[in-house]
Amino acid sequence: MTINKRIKTLVKRSGLTLQDFAAKVGISKTTLVSYQKGATSPPAKVLQRLCERFGVNPEWLLMGKGPMLEAELIEEPTPEDFVLIPLVNFEQAKDGSYLAIELPHRKCAFEKRWLKKFGSPDKMVMVEMPCDDMEPLIRLGDYLIVDTSQIIPKHGKLMVVGVNGCIIIRKVSKHPPDLMLLPSNSLYYPISAKQNNQNDDIRFLGTVVLLCRRFL
Repeated sequence: MTINKRIKTLVKRSGLTLQDFAAKVGISKTTLVSYQKGATSPPAKVLQRLCERFGVNPEWLLMGKGPMLEAELIEEPTPEDFVLIPLVNFEQAKDGSYLAIELPHRKCAFEKRWLKKFGSPDKMVMVEMPCDDMEPLIRLGDYLIVDTSQIIPKHGKLMVVGVNGCIIIRKVSKHPPDLMLLPSNSLYYPISAKQNNQNDDIRFLGTVVLLCRRFL
């Protein structure tokens, strides 16, 4: 198929009249008909307008290669494009540290490229909201995606925190020289922590980057 025939195909697929199609490209109807017949060849600026205003794949327009529209160039993701995020329980070890224990057969697939907007996909885990201290912001039973590489407390961030062997989710608020770990639920009290993360009974385990909620 020659370029004039490809232009003719594009006009037909657009559903526009010759007059309207030509106006959208910024040429006359007579010029458009000349292109379709192969009497003249469109200059580069017209070819560029065709691509920009109709979403045409340049390779298809110039050489007949690939799909007609750029939208059709999007490649289907492959298994390598995804990462499996495990559902975990945090448990305190004898030395006071906390371990992320994976639950069997409980993993969810997420696209790596998308997760990279929020942190390190390979360091992310999923936890089920263990209590109601962040109601109504986070509901009991919500699933949270947590980046375990982000353990430095930052103002305004939601973090998973280990306190005396218990796991809580709290919002970090800086009140120099300390940090306040704030609940959303008024039935709970704020917890004071040191900014240097050297708390004997308090460990920052990760930052909440995404919330997953089931509505049904």
